[in-house]
Formats: sequence, C-alpha cells, structure tokens
Amino acid sequence: MEKRKSARFSLNLSARVTLIQETGDQEASHAFQTRNISSTGGYFQNEKALPLSSLVEIDLVLPLDQLKELSGNRAWIKLSGQVVRVEGNGMGVSFDEEYEIVPLDLRPDWTIVPDG
Repeated sequence: MEKRKSARFSLNLSARVTLIQETGDQEASHAFQTRNISSTGGYFQNEKALPLSSLVEIDLVLPLDQLKELSGNRAWIKLSGQVVRVEGNGMGVSFDEEYEIVPLDLRPDWTIVPDG
C-alpha cells in the first residue's frame, strides 16, 4: 500500500518547466501537462521527460473557479523542485517548500511556451 504525505489530485494543468543547470543558469523551457499534483509534488507529461535528478523551475496556471479569495479567474503558481522519477513520456517532480501564488492578471507576459 502506497503512503503519501499529502493528498494527490487528478488535475490537467498547463505547465512550463525550465531545466536549471548546476551553475544556476536556465535552459530552454518546455510545455508539460500535469496528470496529478499535490502540495509536495506532481506528475508532468510531455513527449520526452527531463533527466532524472534534474533541477527545475515550474510555472502553472490554476483555474480559480472555486477559490474566491483571489481576484480574476486564474492564478499563476511558481515553484521549483527536482525530477525524482522518469518513465516513458512523463516524470515525477518533488517540489521544494517555497512557492509563490499570484493572480494571473499580474503576469500578462506569461504563456505556455512550445518545446525548444
């Protein structure tokens, strides 16, 4: 029986995942879709997963249909983590503890970018 530290939710969210080099420099961003997500991690799908142990920065857009505390209809979530599992066209990412959530209308420049 699998034991999780936090509840996992089946959500299909658009995500922009950026690979971070050991020097701290960012590489190209890739478009992913979440399959499931929790407060401690998530599973992200794409044509090709990133390498195991990769450090990543992740940008998500969360619909706010049921979260009335924030203005607007979507929120931008910025977090970071590490790839802890790779299989086929997906990867499991363990999130770091720090994150930021702001209404998307404060980030008009943010869009999901194509691979490359």
